[in-house]
Amino acid sequence: MKTEPVTDSTDYTGAQPRSGLSRGEYTEERTERTTGYGLSREEKDILACMKKEEEVEKGQSGEVVPQVFACEWCPFVHPEEVKLQQHIEKVHPEEHSRILRPEGNGAENPLPPSSTHQNPTPPRRPASLMQAHPCCQCGKSFGCQSELTRHVRTHTGERPFCCSQCGKSFRLASHLTIHQRIHTGERPCPCLECGKSFRSASDLTRHQRTHTGERPFHCSLCGKSFIQSSTLKIHQRIHTGECPFHCSQCGKSFRSASILTIHQRTHTGERPFQCSQCGKCFSQSSTLILHRRTHTGERPFHCSHCEKTFSHSNSLTLHQRIHTGERPFQCPPCGKSFSHSKSLTLHLRTHTGERPFHCSQCGKSFRFASNLTKHQRTHASL
Repeated sequence: MKTEPVTDSTDYTGAQPRSGLSRGEYTEERTERTTGYGLSREEKDILACMKKEEEVEKGQSGEVVPQVFACEWCPFVHPEEVKLQQHIEKVHPEEHSRILRPEGNGAENPLPPSSTHQNPTPPRRPASLMQAHPCCQCGKSFGCQSELTRHVRTHTGERPFCCSQCGKSFRLASHLTIHQRIHTGERPCPCLECGKSFRSASDLTRHQRTHTGERPFHCSLCGKSFIQSSTLKIHQRIHTGECPFHCSQCGKSFRSASILTIHQRTHTGERPFQCSQCGKCFSQSSTLILHRRTHTGERPFHCSHCEKTFSHSNSLTLHQRIHTGERPFQCPPCGKSFSHSKSLTLHLRTHTGERPFHCSQCGKSFRFASNLTKHQRTHASL
């Protein structure tokens, strides 16, 4: 199907510009209606850049310029229109639904007759302009100066968009917008499966994988799969031994920033997660979730072999080794194997002679805490 560059005044839904508006005023109003909110500075830069490219394209009379379809909400481009539509529907579901839904009371009525046979088609960029702006630091090229400017910040560390409420700064205005929803409580991206809402389309996409079971990021070393690319990256450090996050107080290193943050609370004593039922506080949100199950009695993890239930997935994993006979933790000195790491740690003390539990009254030492407890009773009975 032959298509022409979008250079007229018809918007993506087939609506015509309203009288009394200049082209510049209409362009901004059109985008506000299409996306549902006003344009950020970087979005205006992208539109201005694309408009300039269209003017260059129109000036090349007689020259056949290959076209690519460009996403209005991110730098994604593709020569096939259908691929762009799939990208918008998957990565920007909220914007996709806004394009398809007319203004008014928000009801999802059919599109007007002039556009029911059309797909909303964002503007296209000429492929000859896609490599016009190279990065002098890494050589990567971009089709627009604003895209290059955003990329350069990954080298310089510049974060010009600051949150007025907490002072946190960001490289992109869109990242600041999403962050500010933490303060406002806005969660505009709902999951159609369970009704849970999220601050951004990318958060929603990751959540939807918990329903579909999709785990698209695979470890090439062990084959384990993950929902997020960032989780895969952290996992791969298990294989490489990389621990790039260091504690400034004790020097201990960790695979991820989040694990370091949790560790630092052992120094500060911070316990920011409080149980609303009993007031007990915890250093990790996951520990609070587990604690709440002591109040609710919830045991969501079921053994497929014996129907026994558990409040924690780790407890189920350990239990299942009773059925499978798996003993993955082996003692290097003697070769004896154990079903979980704690048993191996205790066993190793028989080889090393370590006795880390000391009696405060007589100084006697023990390999196990239980033995120290029994010993201390002999002092209490005297």
